[in-house]
Amino acid sequence: MLRAAIISPDGDLARQLQSHLDAISGVSIVKLSHEYPAGEDLARLIRMHVPEVFFVSTEDLQRAMELVQAAANLLDGVQFIAVGRHPDPTSLLQLMRGGVREFLAYPFDERPLIESLVRVKDILDRKPVIADSTDRVYGFVPAKPGCGATTLAVNTAVASSRIADKPSLLIDVDRVSGMVRFLLQLNNEYCLQDALDRALTLDENLWPQLVSKTGPLDVIHSGSLKAHHEPEEGSTHQLIAFARRNYGQIFLDFPGTFEPREMEALRECKKIYLVVTPEVPSLHLCREKITFLGKANLKDRIEILLNRHPKRPTIQLQSVEEILGLPVQHAFGNYYQEVTRSLTAGKPIDAATELGAEFTRFARVLLDKKVVPMQQKKKMTDIFSMLPGSLSLLSASKKPAN
Repeated sequence: MLRAAIISPDGDLARQLQSHLDAISGVSIVKLSHEYPAGEDLARLIRMHVPEVFFVSTEDLQRAMELVQAAANLLDGVQFIAVGRHPDPTSLLQLMRGGVREFLAYPFDERPLIESLVRVKDILDRKPVIADSTDRVYGFVPAKPGCGATTLAVNTAVASSRIADKPSLLIDVDRVSGMVRFLLQLNNEYCLQDALDRALTLDENLWPQLVSKTGPLDVIHSGSLKAHHEPEEGSTHQLIAFARRNYGQIFLDFPGTFEPREMEALRECKKIYLVVTPEVPSLHLCREKITFLGKANLKDRIEILLNRHPKRPTIQLQSVEEILGLPVQHAFGNYYQEVTRSLTAGKPIDAATELGAEFTRFARVLLDKKVVPMQQKKKMTDIFSMLPGSLSLLSASKKPAN
């Protein structure tokens, strides 16, 4: 399907062109604008729709050429077809110098339109449009229910949204027992299935209705409980492709059941974080899931996150790695009170707490930012204790002279 955008202040011209394109199979009009978009408006149009060809009206030739040049800089490989009522040699020459090789005169005839589209399609087949999109898609999968994978996914996403240069998105993929909506106290009636149903028609007007906001983080929750046998429609690939163009990093919270829809989304992930606790049942199931994902050719994307790691563990970190056959990429401490306080308040972990600092450090690793070492604040008595006799000297100096 050739994705086309029509840019024309001339309403009659735009309507006739749209009518002709609608009658041609294999062409999808993703955007019709009666203004020449520029700056952030043009960048947003390209991020949202990724048109492969622009039909640009020459009613205002200067603004049309500015749009062509800006769009070509933003979207590598995009093609242009100029349309107008009264072509003249000077305008046509200027269009050619600007890189526009096709021109259609109003009123439109079907044959020249199809011939122009065939030539454009041939160019695109040889050099497809390349849209700017992120590869930072991270999935969080529990080794077993209750391992805290959702807590890690939510708070890593929140920490990322605070320090990232580009916006962050969190998607709850668990249609059976998704907890993100509860954890963050979200009230949006739209959910993941709504986004999937509209994956092929997402735009700048629809998307803000589908996402919820918690601070700088955008969230798509899983919605209300659905019967397991209910069919799930929509395109996971198209939804994530849309998100890749509009966010710097995307976090997916999975149930770990490995249903077909979940496997489709897991294949979109750059890294799959298996969340495990230092307990025998959790370690056993984690090893089973490593084997399963290995058979699905996803083992090279797996990284282990050890959650609730106590200061005096029964099972040592080295033993965890030997059991799983993979290194532990990050170990989160056991902060029961902080997590309980967060759950009760319906808010993310406070960034000022020890656990909040751990999430910030982990987020910085994911974003390839410099990780600042944790510094322990020393009490004055600790400092003096490192200097033998210093306290006694200090005390002596305060005694009155004889």
